[in-house]
Amino acid sequence: MAPKSLIFLLVSLGVAAEASAQTVTSIQDGPWSSSSTWNTGAPPTASDTVRIIHRVVDPRDSCTALFVAAEGALTSESASELEVSGEIVNDGVVAAGTASLRISLGGDLTTTGVWNPDVTTYAATGIQQVRLGDQAVLDGTHMQSEPSGTILAATPLVFGGPTQICDLNANTLGLEFRSEITASFSCFLSAQITNATDIAFAAESKLSRLRVAGNLSIHGTLNVGIATILEGSATVSDTLQNHAAASETLLVEGHLTNRGVVRDNPEARTLTVHVTGDVVNEGQWSTRSTGLAGIGPRTIQGSGIHGEIRAVGSHVVLRGESTVPRLIVDSGSLVTVALESGLRVTDAQAFSCLRIRNYGLVSVTAAVGSQISASFCEANVSLVSGHGLDSLTVETYGNQVPTDFANAIRTWWRLESNPPGGLLSDVTFSYEDSLLGGNLILEDSLQLYHDLDGGWRQISIENLPRSSSSNFVSFENVIAQGSFTLAAPGLLSVSARPSIITRIAGLTEIRIGVPTVYEFSYYNNSDLPTGDVLLALTTSGGINILNVRPGLEEGGMSDPIDIGSLILDEDSTRVLLWADGMAPRETRSLLYTVSALPDGLGKTSGTLEGEEVTLLGG
Repeated sequence: MAPKSLIFLLVSLGVAAEASAQTVTSIQDGPWSSSSTWNTGAPPTASDTVRIIHRVVDPRDSCTALFVAAEGALTSESASELEVSGEIVNDGVVAAGTASLRISLGGDLTTTGVWNPDVTTYAATGIQQVRLGDQAVLDGTHMQSEPSGTILAATPLVFGGPTQICDLNANTLGLEFRSEITASFSCFLSAQITNATDIAFAAESKLSRLRVAGNLSIHGTLNVGIATILEGSATVSDTLQNHAAASETLLVEGHLTNRGVVRDNPEARTLTVHVTGDVVNEGQWSTRSTGLAGIGPRTIQGSGIHGEIRAVGSHVVLRGESTVPRLIVDSGSLVTVALESGLRVTDAQAFSCLRIRNYGLVSVTAAVGSQISASFCEANVSLVSGHGLDSLTVETYGNQVPTDFANAIRTWWRLESNPPGGLLSDVTFSYEDSLLGGNLILEDSLQLYHDLDGGWRQISIENLPRSSSSNFVSFENVIAQGSFTLAAPGLLSVSARPSIITRIAGLTEIRIGVPTVYEFSYYNNSDLPTGDVLLALTTSGGINILNVRPGLEEGGMSDPIDIGSLILDEDSTRVLLWADGMAPRETRSLLYTVSALPDGLGKTSGTLEGEEVTLLGG
C-alpha cells in the first residue's frame, strides 16, 4: 500500500499547486495590498500572475509575472519593493511616484511604455532579455545581483537620464539585432557589453570598469572613468574625453578612428588613450598622451594629433605609411618600421632612432627657426648662424643601399630644407656595424658620397672626422639637398637592382624509368627585395618532370604542386612557376622528381636546367 499512498500524495500536491497559480487582475484604482483592488478579493501572492489595467500604488512582496496594460500604471506613494520571479511586460507606466520604487525581476523585461523605477534589479542566473518599443526609454538605476547573469538586449536600448547603471557584478550586457545603446547614465560599473556597434551617450555619461566588445561607433559625449576597455574597432563620431573627476586611461584593444573630438576634458584633468591597432585621425584630437600599446603591426595616420604620441607596447611594428607629429619610444618598448614601409614625423623638435629598427624609411621634419642644431634619425646637424631656414627634413633609409650604389653601407640619407638649398655648418651620420656589409674591413676609411640626382660622387677627403668605435662620421659645410651615403673610397657606384642566381643539385646520371629527385635552388643576390619571380625549368633528351614540391628547411616531405597547373599542352619537359617576391639575400628551393625514358637503343642522354628567371615588378 505504501507505493499507492505515495502516488496519491504526489498527485494531490500537483493539483494543489495548479490550483494556487492564478491570474490576479485589477478591477479599480487602489493600493496593491487592498483586497478591493483585485478581482480575486485578495492581494496577489508569490505564485500569482498579476495583470494591471488601473492605477495601482505601493506594490508589496512578490509575484510570478507582471503585465501592465496600456491604460494601467504601477507607482509608489510610500517606499515600495516588488519581486517578480518571472517576466515583466509593460505597455503602460511603471515608475516611482512620490516615494521610492524598487523592482527585482528574474525573467525577461519588455516595455513599450514608461519605465522609471528608482532601481531595477536583474536577478536571474542565466540570460534575461530586454526589449523596448520604438519610443520607450529605460530610466532609473539598473543593477544585476547574480554574478553569472547576462542581460541580453534583444532590441536597441535607450537609457534615459538622470540614470545610473551600476554594480553589474562584472556581468555581461549582450546586444543583438541593431546592437545599439543610447545612454545618459552617470556610471556603469564592473560590466561587459558584447557585440556592440552603436552607443550614444548624453553629456553626463561616465563609463567605469566596463569592457565593450564589438565594432563600436560612439555617439554623443563619452566620459571615460577608471578601467574602461574597448575591445574591437572603435569609431568616435562625436566626443570622447575623460571624466572631469580624474585623469583616466582608455584602452582600445583594436583600431581607433576619430571622426569627431578626442580630448582632455575641458573642465578638468586629462585623458590618455592606449591603442593596440591602427590609429586614424580625421577630426580633432588633443589629449595628454596617445599610446601605441601591445605588439604587432599597425598603421598610424596621426596628422593633427596634439599631445605626445608614445610607443608603450613591447614591440610595435609599423606597416604601410604612418604619419605622426612626434614620437617618443619608452625604455621598455621597441618600434620596427617594416620593409617597404614608412614613418613620417612631421613636427619634431628633437628626435632619436634609439629603440627604432628601421627597415624602410624614417622621415623627420623639424621646424628649425632660430635653432642652431637639430636631431634626426641617425643624423645630427648644426646650422650656420642666420641660416634663414624654416624647416629641415632628413629621410633615413635603413637596412638598404641606394638602388644605384650597391657598394655603400646599408643606410643612406636624403636631406631637404625649406627654403631649398640651405647650408649646414656640419652634419653627423651614424650607422651600425651590422650595416657595413663589404665595407666592414674598410670602416676606418669610409668616405661620404653625395648625389644631387645626377650621380654619386665622393665629397669627403681622407681625414674625415670619424669614430669607428662609436660608428659615426662628420662633415662640414653641407648643402641640405640630395642624397648621402658612406662607402670605402674609390668605389664606383654599382646598381643594386635585384638579381636571381639558380642552382640544380642531384645525380649526374639517372637510371631509366626510376624516379629521381633534384633540388632546384634560387637565391636573391642583392640587398633589395624583389618583386614576384617567374621561374622556368626545361628538360631534354627524354627526361620528363613528374612532380614539383616546395623544399622544406627542417626535412620531411611537402605536398606536391599539381603538375597540370605548371605545364602547357601536356608537355612535361617544361614547367613554369610563379613565386612571391623575395627578401634581400633570401634562398628558396624546389624539389623536382623526374624520370628518364629510353630511346630505341634502350638508353638516353638528357639535361635538366633552370634556363629562365624573370623578375616581375622587381
